[in-house]
Amino acid sequence: MLNAFSNIFKIAELKRKVLITIGLLMVYRIGTFLPLPFIDLNQLGAVFGGEGEVGGTFVDFVNMFSGGAFRQMSVMALGIMPYISASIILQLLTVVIPALEKLSKEGEEGRKKITQYTRIGTVILCVFQSLGLGIWMLNQEVQVVTIDNRAFFLFITMITMTAGTTFLMWLGEKISEYGIGNGISLIIMAGIVAGFHLAIVELYEKAFVHQEIGVFGVIFIFLGMFGVIFVITLMTQSMRKVPVQHAKKVVGRRVYSSQATYLPIRLTTAGVIPIIFASSILMFPHTLGGLIGGDDPGSLFARLGHVFQPGSMYNLHSFIAGILNWISGHVPALEFTVTIWNAAVFRVLRGFDLYNILYGLLTIAFCFFYTAIIFNPQEISENLKKHGAFIPGIRPGKHTTAYLDYVLNRVTFAGSIFLASVALIPQFGSIAFGLPFSISGFLGGTGMLIVVGVGLDLIQQIESHLHMHNYEGFTKKRIRGRRG
Repeated sequence: MLNAFSNIFKIAELKRKVLITIGLLMVYRIGTFLPLPFIDLNQLGAVFGGEGEVGGTFVDFVNMFSGGAFRQMSVMALGIMPYISASIILQLLTVVIPALEKLSKEGEEGRKKITQYTRIGTVILCVFQSLGLGIWMLNQEVQVVTIDNRAFFLFITMITMTAGTTFLMWLGEKISEYGIGNGISLIIMAGIVAGFHLAIVELYEKAFVHQEIGVFGVIFIFLGMFGVIFVITLMTQSMRKVPVQHAKKVVGRRVYSSQATYLPIRLTTAGVIPIIFASSILMFPHTLGGLIGGDDPGSLFARLGHVFQPGSMYNLHSFIAGILNWISGHVPALEFTVTIWNAAVFRVLRGFDLYNILYGLLTIAFCFFYTAIIFNPQEISENLKKHGAFIPGIRPGKHTTAYLDYVLNRVTFAGSIFLASVALIPQFGSIAFGLPFSISGFLGGTGMLIVVGVGLDLIQQIESHLHMHNYEGFTKKRIRGRRG
């Protein structure tokens, strides 16, 4: 491993790419500490409260994707998520609008136009989201804003936050162009990894200072973290190989024999996009409740935000406990059922609240939806037929399309269950066992999926550069020589 890292700096081109990537990521991290104008950071800390609350909150999710910039309300508080949302929306519109679909098939020129539309969509989303955040800060009981002119504050907030996200978007594109790896993905990963040290400090304080978590609990958390990383790595690289046979070709005077290849169908074809999309939709009721409901907890929108918040009282455990309490009140002989039900073994059912149930179902639904967009069985079947290839035992045309659709649905179902399960691990660990959300995030979740996925992609790109220059990479491959 150390030899592979030293080999990186032996290749001038790869060394330059790695140093540029590290430098631009450092610029991003510096930007997360630049506060918005007219904001009292001390009062802002009182509004947000302590970090890592049990069950996680709207702030925890947004803060994770922004690299901690949201809690500090910096110029990059919105993070790169408006760009991700705009990209997803444009991909969905490409399927619906024929003009965009035609544009996506025009090669490099079409790709540039779609990228330009994505940038415009990002700016529009930033304007609306920054306006909402500005109104939210003005509506707080604690005096967060230090200026009396509300209109001027909202204008400055919109301009500053939009500029911060636009700069991040530009930074990501420069990393992709001059550095190594996908710039946008690396920015998200850097923001998530930047919060790990805070979670480790909090875990140390709870285990050895406050003694709320035993030594065995700490060992279990770290073993669980490594186990989840192993499973995510294994499942992310898993694929279903559909065999494909290429017919014999005659080109001029040369005869090319038939070749056997395979069509890879990944278990997680959609990646983490379904989780991000599901999180964005479930954040909307809470955001609406905070903006329109204001400080009145009895308002309709405030109640709506509370219902769709992680760890709400609307869960399966509370429902069954209410029934048992009613029964024990009428039948005293059955009071022992309440004691048994409240035992620790049933605490995991507290994780089955309305938010988590919808979160899991939406993740599964978006897995199928997004996979259907990026993997079209009919188009692949036509391409196979056009190039004289076929799946052994399956007739070309509609039979191949039906077979690919059948395989894709089965693989996507397994992948969607895996994504939903890993995404919900921190919620269940936090709500059921009382762990802070920042600590339970070690056991899985969207952040862990992104870090592992982006890390694997980065290692593969470095591997390709090392092997191209005949240097040893991170993974050793045995080469068997032929006996003459």
